[in-house]
Amino acid sequence: MNWKISLSLGCFILGILIALQFKQQEKEGFPLATYRPLDFIRLVKDSERDRGELQVQVEELRGQLSEYELASRGRGKFSDVLARELQRARMEAGLIPVEGPGIQVILDDSKKRPKPGENDYFFLIHDVDLDQLVNELWAIGAEAVSINGERLVANSAVRCVGPTILVNTKRLSPPYEVQVIGDPDTLMAGLKMRGGFLDAMAVSVAHGIQIDLKKQPKVFVPAYRGPLLFRYASPAIK
Repeated sequence: MNWKISLSLGCFILGILIALQFKQQEKEGFPLATYRPLDFIRLVKDSERDRGELQVQVEELRGQLSEYELASRGRGKFSDVLARELQRARMEAGLIPVEGPGIQVILDDSKKRPKPGENDYFFLIHDVDLDQLVNELWAIGAEAVSINGERLVANSAVRCVGPTILVNTKRLSPPYEVQVIGDPDTLMAGLKMRGGFLDAMAVSVAHGIQIDLKKQPKVFVPAYRGPLLFRYASPAIK
């Protein structure tokens, strides 16, 4: 009798918890309920792509480890290994020019004039537009990005300064030519997806903002030419 009472009480409490959880979830909404089959397919493809990229990184790390082991045993030139690592680090930091397949995005202000009472905001390209574009490009796999010849790196900033946009330390004016290295199909699909960059710019495009996207077999992105000064940061010593 005791175990029956305990079991009944446990089931009763569990039922209350499940009901409360369901009501709370119903109030907040079910995140996957609004997904279409194509969205699920995209999620699966994104996961497969991420897994493939991780596998490539693992193989690269294994290759580096083998090089280090051979060099330490005297069967390889340690200076060559270090030179390759330095070149790789410089490329990842954006300190050397790079080229490869990718896309070109050109954005320009509207040629139309605002009518009386219209907000001229939607007739111009703003720093927040370029910021959103760059952030989406990084998120969908861009490996190198430049705007009007200015390479974007970890400490790059895109901000408004009067009628111009400041990228790094250089003032830029429209049209803005964005060169991007990465998988062209993935980059184009990411910018055109529902809720993506082109979706966000739809109102501006309706007011005459010009956005031109093109796949390119070879894109050139120059090296970062700005300052690299660290006054407060230093390598952490464990």
